[in-house]
Amino acid sequence: MINLVHSTSGLMKQVPTGFSWTTFFFGPCVPLFRGDLKWFLIMLIVDLITFGFSQFVFMFTYNQTYLKSLMLQGFIAADDFSKEFLEKNGFCLKKSIKDAEISTSDQILKLAELKEKGIISEEEFLEQKKILLA
Repeated sequence: MINLVHSTSGLMKQVPTGFSWTTFFFGPCVPLFRGDLKWFLIMLIVDLITFGFSQFVFMFTYNQTYLKSLMLQGFIAADDFSKEFLEKNGFCLKKSIKDAEISTSDQILKLAELKEKGIISEEEFLEQKKILLA
């Protein structure tokens, strides 16, 4: 479990990492409880198509997907442990709340790195780049 804080609003969230036991037991309800409607619909549709077998994939990937979406919404590490975890796993767009003020060009370069590593898609990259340049 890591702690994130939104860089502008100050909203704090505890985010689970690794294997998702809640997804294992509750399936597509987890994204719904977290307010992640997009992934609720994706998981529900894929579960219906695969007769529930897709849960064996989602339980290993959903926490990472959720963390990635929070990072793209502007959440950053709230403490040193979270900062180290994010850096170690290639998620960190901004190192921590203490050093959140980095240049736009550095943020775009970091987004490009995440895109190359496959952590974010081309669409997510372009969306975030558009936001940064606005």
